[in-house]
Amino acid sequence: MLDIGIVILTQDFRLAYKIQSLLKGRYSRIIHTIYPSDVLSTDIVITTHKEFLNLKFEKVLRFTSHKSVTLTTLLNGINSLFSTKNNGLCLIGFDPGKNIGVGMIMDGAVLWTRVFREMDKMVVWLKSQLNMLRYNELIFRIGDGGGQYQEELVDLLFKEFGHLGIFELVNETRTSVKTAKRSLHEEAALRIAKRYGVRIEEH
Repeated sequence: MLDIGIVILTQDFRLAYKIQSLLKGRYSRIIHTIYPSDVLSTDIVITTHKEFLNLKFEKVLRFTSHKSVTLTTLLNGINSLFSTKNNGLCLIGFDPGKNIGVGMIMDGAVLWTRVFREMDKMVVWLKSQLNMLRYNELIFRIGDGGGQYQEELVDLLFKEFGHLGIFELVNETRTSVKTAKRSLHEEAALRIAKRYGVRIEEH
């Protein structure tokens, strides 16, 4: 058990319960509160993006809701807050199409996979996840299928994230494989993230 104090500051009790359940037994002190004054004597604060606005604290981990919380994102976020330097390589793979598969890999570990039907919601989700990470290099890898969907996706990613990392177009042959844990689109996104591609520039 690590000697780290964690305060979960939120009025979202479902979020607080989920975080406490996932982190139970891993850290020495975990408490939930709705009062900002309770965070003064702790190491890390976990809160929501909305509740973070008026919070002045150095080490803060933010989530949008209980749905965005997993053990992997929690541990990776906490570790990044105590790292003396940025974490390493962050890969994000995209399987373009009417349904967009997205998968994120950080230093070789799969953080999450998702399928989005709306690009705007995908952008909001990605921004919330990237805000919690520290990395040396960020690579966006997009599958070369999907026709018009792929072109629209590339344009949107450059617009929203072009200043953050490198973009590559990846051969997505034999990436769509359904597994017991993931859908076709999710598995394809992860396989695309792991493949080297051809670097593309904004157009």
